[in-house]
Amino acid sequence: RDLQRLQDGSWDCVIDTCGWVPDVVEASASFFQHRASQYVFVSTGSVYADFSHIGIDENSATSQVCYQPGQVLDETLMGGLKALCEHAVATWFPSRALIIRAGALVGRGDPLHRVAYWTRRVARGGEVLAPGKPDRGIQLIDVQDLAEWVIRMIEDRDGGTFNTMSPPATLTMGDLIETCRCVCNPDAKISWVSDQILASQGICPSALPFWIPTSMPQFAGLYAMDSRKAVASGLHFRKLAETIRSTANLRPAESVPPPAGWLSTAAAANLLA
Repeated sequence: RDLQRLQDGSWDCVIDTCGWVPDVVEASASFFQHRASQYVFVSTGSVYADFSHIGIDENSATSQVCYQPGQVLDETLMGGLKALCEHAVATWFPSRALIIRAGALVGRGDPLHRVAYWTRRVARGGEVLAPGKPDRGIQLIDVQDLAEWVIRMIEDRDGGTFNTMSPPATLTMGDLIETCRCVCNPDAKISWVSDQILASQGICPSALPFWIPTSMPQFAGLYAMDSRKAVASGLHFRKLAETIRSTANLRPAESVPPPAGWLSTAAAANLLA
């Protein structure tokens, strides 16, 4: 936060990977306006105001929140706060900002363990509960793919706002879990359980990574965003099996405990029984 320690320097680019407090990002962007040639801000696909329709693109309306410096923040405000941060960056770097609306970032270092939940569960073997329908579309991006694209964009001095997630209708929940089975434990048995049964047993969507029940049409477009602009600019995606393999092969020192709230193996077994 002590930006004045950098006042005598100059940089090709500032890469802000985690800002979500608007006045902090505002201070950073204003400080670097004449000290950096480009400002890269990693935002989120959660900035959008309405996830009920398919094909959300970079021109879709973003969420709006009221924010006062110093107020208590929580993650329910993340989308609106990130939108305010984007505005601050674009104000100070009007033609030199690269704003990245990232999808579900997975792979090495994912603190939410969205893919790791499935690799670990499948690796344990036995009967694996899979939620909803296997043909339900999902979107994600390996953090290494995003990093490589960001570097190329910086080298080429390209800017703008981009949705960065796998193209819609290219990955499904079935692809994710079946690839985990092939990579981690081919002997595991996958049992698909309907949205209705899971709901009747009080299972929340947040308990199973990438699961969005069809009973929640307000989120129908969450994993169906338009990423054609980023793909046209050179964003590419490694094979899903490669992401799963790198996630499954994390050394103990690189792996931190998963967050609370995921459905436990014991709870899943009870439900299947």
